[in-house]
Amino acid sequence: MGEIVQQSSTVDVWLNSVCLAVFSDGLVGILKEHRSYVLIKPKDSKAITEACIKVYKKKYKKTKKKIFRWKDCIRKYFELYESIL
Repeated sequence: MGEIVQQSSTVDVWLNSVCLAVFSDGLVGILKEHRSYVLIKPKDSKAITEACIKVYKKKYKKTKKKIFRWKDCIRKYFELYESIL
């Protein structure tokens, strides 16, 4: 299975992401990188298995950790509002 994952270009790995829900219609709700909620429909259980193995084998690209701070968000909103007024 590891060879399949290494050769697969269709597997994306989202680190710092949490599965929040699995719905009866097959959709999976994920909090992607702690900043956006996405719904995906995996093609099949094989795709999920391949992704898990890819992470286990450390065959993924690391991304810079994204940090959300309320004070930064509020500051940006204030800046936006001031530019509009």
